[in-house]
Amino acid sequence: MDLEYGVDDEAKNILLLLAITQLLRLVRISRINLLTKSSIDIQTWWEKQNVAQAMLISFILKLVMMSHWIACFWSFLAFVSVWSFGRALGEAPNWISNWYGSSYVEGGINPIGWESDIGRYALSLFWTIQSLTSIGYGNVVAVTRVEYYFANILMLVSGMFWAFMIGNIISVVGHMNSHRDNYRKHLDEANMLIRCFTLTTDDTNNHADIEDANVVATRIRRFVSAQYDGPMTSRPSEYTSSTLDQVFPTLGGLSLELRHMATLHLVAKYIEMVPYLSHDYLTRKEQASLAFKCIYLEFSRGETYTKHPRYGRGVMVMKQGSCISLGLVGSRIIREARCLKTYSIDNPIAVNDTLVEDSFLGGNEPLYRFMSYSLVVFIPQSAIFEVLKDKKMAWKNCARW
Repeated sequence: MDLEYGVDDEAKNILLLLAITQLLRLVRISRINLLTKSSIDIQTWWEKQNVAQAMLISFILKLVMMSHWIACFWSFLAFVSVWSFGRALGEAPNWISNWYGSSYVEGGINPIGWESDIGRYALSLFWTIQSLTSIGYGNVVAVTRVEYYFANILMLVSGMFWAFMIGNIISVVGHMNSHRDNYRKHLDEANMLIRCFTLTTDDTNNHADIEDANVVATRIRRFVSAQYDGPMTSRPSEYTSSTLDQVFPTLGGLSLELRHMATLHLVAKYIEMVPYLSHDYLTRKEQASLAFKCIYLEFSRGETYTKHPRYGRGVMVMKQGSCISLGLVGSRIIREARCLKTYSIDNPIAVNDTLVEDSFLGGNEPLYRFMSYSLVVFIPQSAIFEVLKDKKMAWKNCARW
């Protein structure tokens, strides 16, 4: 057997049998999809990933794998022309000898020789990628009849395959940019709203309780921009809703137990900050029920707040931003606080005041001013009273009267 100039007929038959055996093993590749779906570890990893990014990685891996298989088979076609990767490969008619005679440069890639497997694979992969992507530089071309047959089939298949891949990649990339698109959409809607303002500067000067249109417009734009900045950029619209099921629609499709566990993981941290709502007095089921009644609120910089127009007073916990307590506001006057108290992230507000009825405050209500764009978890007073109605120890140990 001469490895440089081919092999005898018996060796050819053995090599052909081995090649066919190796190709038949590719049938097992069809099991990969089934195995990945049945693997708990792979499924768990997949579910934790960002869907758009995971799909993009999946498409790229499929493209790389397909390119590898085609490159190996393209190199094999040159091999069967002389049954050797030695010097005979450069003398017989095939795509490698044609490239070697027209494009080989001393010191560059050399696909001829048993030791040149990496260079040969690189050249085969180069042809495969340019064929799949329809680039076609023309320096690597088919020569033999078999090579032309294979190239024709590949061009037909790769045209459909590449169209499928491009369509899916564009869809995934578009999904990845949906956050930016939503921001632009909301900013355009805000600008349309501002253009519809009817009060002029002279009109606002005649009404001391109405801010200038330019000031309001600036506050609106900054409010919209703040919704898409900071740590909550992945879900910029969640605080435009109120209850948890509106914020996270997935909760509505879960079983009761899973819903309780999910709501606890979402809000239990903030409920525990309120002494009389902690696990010392409430069961986890009661906390989950209370968590489902929590409201997400958002405030712009400089905005003042006394109580919610629909849900009334309650406990607030800062998720983002900060605010200061200005004192009490009545029907006519504001009683300023002797010292301004600042609340920042994870600071509960109005913990004690919430336990008393409105009449106990004598017509006065706490007044707060937010110093930056703020996200707040609001626990309504009505929900607190409902869950504490039979909790005598909580009233005894935490109520201050």
